[in-house]
Amino acid sequence: MNNLHISMTALLNASRVLKQTNSILSMKQFNSVHIAALYTEGSSTQEKLSNNIEVKKFRLVTRNLKKNLLIQIFKYIEFTIRVAFYYRN
Repeated sequence: MNNLHISMTALLNASRVLKQTNSILSMKQFNSVHIAALYTEGSSTQEKLSNNIEVKKFRLVTRNLKKNLLIQIFKYIEFTIRVAFYYRN
């Protein structure tokens, strides 16, 4: 069974997320952990952190827009849709 870990950050400092995913894997309830994160310029869109941990970073069209409440809602919706379509199987 797989686990999807959603992080609404760019995962530049991933120590907290790595601790959480390693803890999930140590319980041996899941075979692998997939991490969905936000893409930032200069980083790769996919990374394999270990045999059982993979990171997919999603590019958002709304990423560079202002940070008011309405735009933030659109960013969240876009991220949710992209993650859902990518991991739907």
